[in-house]
Amino acid sequence: MTRSNLYITLSSGQQIVCVADSTSGPEQGYIVEEVFTPLLNLNNSHKEIKLLKKHCTMDEKRANANYRYYINLITKEVTMFEEHFNYTTEKFRKGKEITERYTRYLEKLNNQDNENQIDTELKALNTIAEMVLKFGQLHVLNIREEDLKQLDMVRKCLEKVIRDNGYRMNYDENSNNHLIKI
Repeated sequence: MTRSNLYITLSSGQQIVCVADSTSGPEQGYIVEEVFTPLLNLNNSHKEIKLLKKHCTMDEKRANANYRYYINLITKEVTMFEEHFNYTTEKFRKGKEITERYTRYLEKLNNQDNENQIDTELKALNTIAEMVLKFGQLHVLNIREEDLKQLDMVRKCLEKVIRDNGYRMNYDENSNNHLIKI
């Protein structure tokens, strides 16, 4: 278990100190995904304190902390350092800056999000293709001329979304794949 002393400037400007007692190395994910990311998205000091109380021990520091984080909720900046404690003088000392570990983990998360987005886009395009095919069933039904024009415009817009994403429609009813890569 890694501990970290957190030096936080709330969105109101109030400065607080607290300790994250569990899995606070950025590569472990918990502190970044469960504490920092939600905290950085809040703009209300009361909600910020409530979130911190859920994950941290307030108004304390630990001599056995491995890391020191500075979190500024006004500027939305996070910096990370090694944390050292001198047992003779009973003083904390900020060590080497290691913020790149935090930023590398954020980049890894962003890359995973982009990979997931590609899968989602393809699923969305398949759903849109199914919708376009459903429009073909409308020609046998009684529909006002004005409504037919609007429905045709919608179908063309859906087909444009598919084309803009590098695919075209496959209207073969015997095929399970309704998209063809351009």
